[in-house]
Amino acid sequence: MRIAKLNTSDCSVHVRAGRAPRRGFTLIELLVVIAIIALLIGILLPALGKARESARSVKCLANVRSTGTAFILYANDFKSWLPVMPRAGANQSESAIGRGQRIDEQQFYAGVAGLFNLDQVDEEDASRNGFFHKFLPRGQRQFYSDRKTQPLLARYIDQFAMLTCPSDREDRWYNAYHRGGVTGTSVPQYSANVDGNTVKSVTPKAPARQIDVLAHNVSYIYIAGLRTDAPNFLAAVPIWGDETNGPDVAMDAFYGGGYATTTGQTGWRAAGAQSPGYYGKVDNHGGTGGNWSFTDGHAEFVTYNIQETFFSDKGRLSINAIMPDRNNPPSRFVRTID
Repeated sequence: MRIAKLNTSDCSVHVRAGRAPRRGFTLIELLVVIAIIALLIGILLPALGKARESARSVKCLANVRSTGTAFILYANDFKSWLPVMPRAGANQSESAIGRGQRIDEQQFYAGVAGLFNLDQVDEEDASRNGFFHKFLPRGQRQFYSDRKTQPLLARYIDQFAMLTCPSDREDRWYNAYHRGGVTGTSVPQYSANVDGNTVKSVTPKAPARQIDVLAHNVSYIYIAGLRTDAPNFLAAVPIWGDETNGPDVAMDAFYGGGYATTTGQTGWRAAGAQSPGYYGKVDNHGGTGGNWSFTDGHAEFVTYNIQETFFSDKGRLSINAIMPDRNNPPSRFVRTID
């Protein structure tokens, strides 16, 4: 009996021959896949953007809380008084505008940067105009008007990067304003355009060292003249928080919120704010609000009209919540600077 041999090569040929031929994706299928991917990206990108901004806001809140702690540590060493820089010189604008502030000229030490670093001459202001006109050339010992050379908060802070908000895209300073050379009709306003003669614009960089703490690298605003244990406070009041891109000095802070009824205060419109007293779209966290630290050490995100919230005669966060003398509200004894 003869047994036929199986030809495996023939079998494999028949098996391969029996398979359906492979085909690629059609153009329509590829377009459908691309459309689905584009749709998913369109859905996810806004969520990712919100998550990124949320993370930046949380980091900013931590920055504000940490810096607020430095202010409170200073106050613990100085009978509850928060730092006030010595007078830098005659501020002509005070008498001209008649604001009645009891603490002035704080902005002449590079604004709040002068609390941390007195060496304020840098490549952004080589001519020593603007903020820096009161200072000696770099390399010479800098000092306050009382001849003290130690910045008030220098020894209370060791991580200077927390002076910059991670969401801060632009910082501006108003040269003539910080020289005290403005009048009541020429208060500078924020505008979409930067005038090289009166306003400068720089992208802030988180300072790695004390010498890097320059005016345009600080993203926050300070309310000078407060005590941590003042008896007229209804509750803890604000010390340090997000600035605006306007000239945040005295009653012109928050786009002229202190002069909400004054004609010509139009910077808030260009900044995309609801009205004077609010943050604008161009600011650190947009027009939604800003992070603030308070005299009891806590920090929170504050919304609504900031000027009203902090300086009206109502509200738990207001400096003027309790006013023994309505002709001399507590806010007359403080000075807002950025």
